[in-house]
Amino acid sequence: MQIVLGDEKVDLQLTERIQQVRRKLTEKEKTDRVHLSTSERWTQEKVPTGELVLTFKNPDRYHMMKEWRETLDSPLEKRLDEAVAGLAGIFEELRLICVHEAEARARQEERCRAEMDRKREAIRSRRLLNQSQNWQTAADLNEQSAKGMSRNTTASPLASDMCPGAGSGQPYRAAANASCRMAHSAGTA
Repeated sequence: MQIVLGDEKVDLQLTERIQQVRRKLTEKEKTDRVHLSTSERWTQEKVPTGELVLTFKNPDRYHMMKEWRETLDSPLEKRLDEAVAGLAGIFEELRLICVHEAEARARQEERCRAEMDRKREAIRSRRLLNQSQNWQTAADLNEQSAKGMSRNTTASPLASDMCPGAGSGQPYRAAANASCRMAHSAGTA
């Protein structure tokens, strides 16, 4: 039988206690048991005791079990109020375990969120640093290009090494010379 309260379940079992006893083998049992040792003189038997055992246990949690045994001076009927109180205790313990597990899950989720936020911030910082370095490089190239445009547009002896046709008398436009000079200055930087 199962008792359900909310999402929690507790199994209820009423069984008879079984006792294991040791008894001497009879001569007939000794001869019938050829597969066992011939020097064997005892056997173990399980015998019902007539005593009832009331057990409450949670099927999802192996450690959650309470048991009330009937004795000669204390029958189980007189211990039912104790058993009901024990059942209430089991459900309260289950409730506290659920609350504790929910709090632990919330703490774990918060740690995960904080870790993800930290990683996002690190990625954002890295991207911002890369963008600022790219911006600085672009600004430097722009400045070098501007300096190159303002110089004389004739080819220099160094430009003949870098730009084919420079210094050979072929007319170059000012922009072509500037791009060759920019490439030359970027290569030496």
